[in-house]
Amino acid sequence: EYWGSVSEDAKNLISNLLCVNAEKRLTASEALQSNWISAATDAELGAIDMESNLHQLRKFNGKRKFRAAVASVIAANKLKNFLAFDQFQPGCAVNW
Repeated sequence: EYWGSVSEDAKNLISNLLCVNAEKRLTASEALQSNWISAATDAELGAIDMESNLHQLRKFNGKRKFRAAVASVIAANKLKNFLAFDQFQPGCAVNW
C-alpha cells in the first residue's frame, strides 16, 4: 500500500489540505501548526531514511519524461501527416 508507511499525523494534514470545502480546508498558518510539522525536531527529521521516497520520485520523473517524449513523437507524426496531405502533389490534377 502506498500510504502504509505514512504516519497518521501526515495523513490527517494531507486530508485537511485537500478538503474541497474552502471553509473547512486548513490555511497555511494552520498547516504549519499541525502535529506532523510542529512536533518534528531536526534530529528526528535527519534520522528518517528517505531513500525509498527518492526512488519513487525518480521513477515518477522518468515516467513523466517518457510520456512527454511519446506525446512529442505523436504530435510530430500528426504534423508530418498533415503537411504531407496539405501539400500539392506534382502530377495531381486540381479541380477548383
